[in-house]
Amino acid sequence: MTDPHAPSSSIARAPACPRRPDRATLVRMAAAPEVTTIYRVVINHEEQYLVLPEADPTPHGWRDAGHAGTHDSCLQFLKAENVSRGDRPRRD
Repeated sequence: MTDPHAPSSSIARAPACPRRPDRATLVRMAAAPEVTTIYRVVINHEEQYLVLPEADPTPHGWRDAGHAGTHDSCLQFLKAENVSRGDRPRRD
């Protein structure tokens, strides 16, 4: 007769804990984050540009400048438009 309190061989074992990533893997993961945020470029009446996450509302007085994508692609768009950081509004 078998002991009802003895461990059964049919009991499933819990899976082993996953191994912690090594330092090189952690550095690689931090250096290459997933690109999930979409940005867009907006412009105001003084022709100042702003890069915003697509989910953010357009600030009052700003309108869509016609480009959306990754943050880097928005910066490339501004570069192609000959916009530099710190541009001041035009004074006619």
